[in-house]
Amino acid sequence: MKDLVADPVYDEYGKQTTVYLPYTEHTEGSFINQSQSINTNIPDFYSETPKISHTLFLTKKPNTEKSPYNRLLSSGAPGYSHQPEQGHTIDNTYTMNGSYASDKIFL
Repeated sequence: MKDLVADPVYDEYGKQTTVYLPYTEHTEGSFINQSQSINTNIPDFYSETPKISHTLFLTKKPNTEKSPYNRLLSSGAPGYSHQPEQGHTIDNTYTMNGSYASDKIFL
C-alpha cells in the first residue's frame, strides 16, 4: 500500500510559502522527515517514476496580500513557465458587493 505525501512549507506566521507536488511513498502511515522528503524523495519520484511527467520545477508558490486577511492574490503552478518569477500565474481578484443604493425595494 502506498501513501500520498504532500509537503507544504510554512513561515513563522503559519502562512504557506511553498507547496511541493505530492508523491507516493511506501510508508504505511509512518513519519517522513520533511527535509529528506523535499531534498531526496520528491526529486527522485518526479525524475525516475514511469508514466509521470519529468520536471525539475516541483513547487507552487502562493502570493498573498500583505494584510491580516492573508488572501491569495496569485499562485504559481508546477513547471518552469508557471513560476511567479516568469509572470505566468493563476490570479485571484476580490471585489465588493454592488451598491445597495441602486436596489429598488417595493412595499
